[in-house]
Formats: sequence, structure tokens, C-alpha cells
Amino acid sequence: MPRKAIYRHSQDKHSLPAAELDRQFAAVERTLVTTAEDAAEQPLGVRVPRLRAA
Repeated sequence: MPRKAIYRHSQDKHSLPAAELDRQFAAVERTLVTTAEDAAEQPLGVRVPRLRAA
């Protein structure tokens, strides 16, 4: 894909890395929230390792 085609969909070249970081952080947040909700009823000794693994 040509570089110009990528930049057509963003305001400037600096917004591309910011958008990718936002996407990655959102994925991490979803994983952590899901893991925390799934382990909510578990003892702390089970929750902490699950969150660290997530």
C-alpha cells in the first residue's frame, strides 16, 4: 500500500501511531476487564495470577 494512501485516512503522520496505540490499549483493557470479571468470585491467590497472565 502506498504511503499516501495511508495518510489520506488520517489528519497527519503523528495521528497514525496515536491511533494504533489507542487500539492496542483498548484491547489490553478489554482483556483485563474480562479477566477480572471472570475471576471476581475467586480468592485473591487465584485472581492475581490470572491478571498477571492476562
